Amino acid sequence: MINITNREFVRLVRQAYREIPHHITQSLDNVDVVVEEWPGPEEEDLINGEGSLFGLYHGVPLTEREGGDSMLPNRIAIYRQP
Repeated sequence: MINITNREFVRLVRQAYREIPHHITQSLDNVDVVVEEWPGPEEEDLINGEGSLFGLYHGVPLTEREGGDSMLPNRIAIYRQP
């Protein structure tokens, strides 16, 4: 495992986000990208103990959103420690 500081990890996540093509990021207007240390127990349950969870989307898929809904922002959590 690579040991880096939280600050460096956040910098790498920001750098990776900037490298995502514009036609994709334009769909992320109402999506917060956050860095968290670990997935919570509920998130871990999603993988049933198989594999590692490095990130997770929380929210309503674009295909299921209604036009004028005022929802809380959707969220992508990136985990430092899977």
